[in-house]
Amino acid sequence: MLAFPLSVWDKPEFLIRIIQPIMEKSPNKKVSNGMKPEKVKSDLDAKFQKVLETPASFAFFVAIHDFIKHIEAHPALTASLSSRIKSNRELNIPNKYDYLKQIYQGLEDADNTSNADLGHTRYAVIIELKRIRDNDVSESNSFWKRRELSRRLTGEIYRKLSQTTVV
Repeated sequence: MLAFPLSVWDKPEFLIRIIQPIMEKSPNKKVSNGMKPEKVKSDLDAKFQKVLETPASFAFFVAIHDFIKHIEAHPALTASLSSRIKSNRELNIPNKYDYLKQIYQGLEDADNTSNADLGHTRYAVIIELKRIRDNDVSESNSFWKRRELSRRLTGEIYRKLSQTTVV
């Protein structure tokens, strides 16, 4: 971690100035996973469009999973959603992203055969997502009940990434 006053970390422009020189030194200006910034951005756009176009169903939650998986695979994207950035805290971006990450993690955990203790919250998420997968949808299922909220939150995260993206 670089030693700068906390107020400096609140400015996305500052983070961009730190990350951009690192990216410019890399061959072909590739970002994480060896992808060019244009490819990262176009893939993010495609995954977001998939979320928008997918009707309310289990496939919708899979589309959110894929969107979050893409963000998680690229540190430059996750850095722009950091709670260290003041504007993110003001817009409640970290909590909104955490809610979507629950969907991502729940689908990752759903097919896990491990006997590891995942904790009550993760088990509750798994159960609700499995019910949706099995077409057992009702308004008592919190994820199904908030499906349009999930779509809206995905849009907010996408817009935030589009504004401050370093790719």
